[in-house]
Amino acid sequence: MAKLPRIAFILAVLAIPFASVSKASPVTLSTTTIGGGYAIDTSYDDGAALADGTALTQTFTAASQIDALTFRFITVGSPSVAAQTLDVYFSNWSGTDATTSIDVGTFELPAIGSWTVDGTKSYYDMVFDMTSVAGSLTPANTYGLSIVGNAATAGGNYRLGAGDTAYGDGATHTSANVATFANLTSGGTAAGADFAFIANSAA
Repeated sequence: MAKLPRIAFILAVLAIPFASVSKASPVTLSTTTIGGGYAIDTSYDDGAALADGTALTQTFTAASQIDALTFRFITVGSPSVAAQTLDVYFSNWSGTDATTSIDVGTFELPAIGSWTVDGTKSYYDMVFDMTSVAGSLTPANTYGLSIVGNAATAGGNYRLGAGDTAYGDGATHTSANVATFANLTSGGTAAGADFAFIANSAA
């Protein structure tokens, strides 16, 4: 599981005494956009390219806790590049742009040996451990997980696959020329279909 680094602010929030915590039931996130009609070719065609410097973002609302997010990466044939280290951002969102950063990290997308071949495509389901950054969310807010492509993912025709089931409490966005979090705060555009993901909380 790729794990975003822990940040002191989140730890401080989690250290708040129990007496100050609301008694309302948590709205945990348990959903998937990979339904019974999933087709890898359609998912690849309707997904979005991990172009060099392009951030692909899936947003989420109406959740107070997310433990894990799994995204499906797809390429034509077999992956043609070695394992890649990619940047990932978790932040607050409004419209098509990020507003405040919650955490920044990296993860390693593995090379060919870990991918699953499905017809003329190969895919890899990357699991992000969100417990340290999304264990205490405000349901009224919108949050986004952004994955940034690089030259190798662009050259290897890597894409985030599209889901075959819509997610009603979020949307997808594309941001170009992303090198730092500040590049996510303006110029984003709607990307279309929700990405192929599975989100869940054990709580």
